Amino acid sequence: MAIEPIIFTAVGDPAAVVAIAGQQLANLGYTITLGADRWSGEAEVGSKVGRVLAGGFVRRMKVTYAVTQGYTDGQWVLTISPGMSGMGGGALGVSKSKKEMTSIYESVAEALARHGHVAAPQGIQGSSVEGQPAVPPAPPIESAPPFPPAPPIESAPPFPTAPPTDGQAPPAGGGNPW
Repeated sequence: MAIEPIIFTAVGDPAAVVAIAGQQLANLGYTITLGADRWSGEAEVGSKVGRVLAGGFVRRMKVTYAVTQGYTDGQWVLTISPGMSGMGGGALGVSKSKKEMTSIYESVAEALARHGHVAAPQGIQGSSVEGQPAVPPAPPIESAPPFPPAPPIESAPPFPTAPPTDGQAPPAGGGNPW
């Protein structure tokens, strides 16, 4: 059972959107590593050893986040994806991971709204968490008009199947008689 990503459609300065996402994750206790492209990052909280020793009783989560071009000019898509399933902590770990993603959603949504960057908070994809909107399905792709028919191909003269019959012998050396 996979934990779905969080998706926001944002407006305004994309650098501010990625900075807000990173700052909110840091406020939640995550260690942030900004990507080399400066439009993405990774955030991690908790200890691998602690998770191994105490299972789902230890807070452990890794997420990646990225800002990409939106569907229209001036829109940006912020995606926060879980880097872990929570399975290492058993059923308790999965439950805690889902709650952690909900906490991230609430924190980032509030901050983006406060700074005027939210065009459409889309929620957690496939969300079954009460009070969290599920991401609506993608709009249908409008059918494009068909391509115009190709112009007719000019016919080439037929390829000869036999040497000319004008009485001349083929060139010496067996070359091409045509």
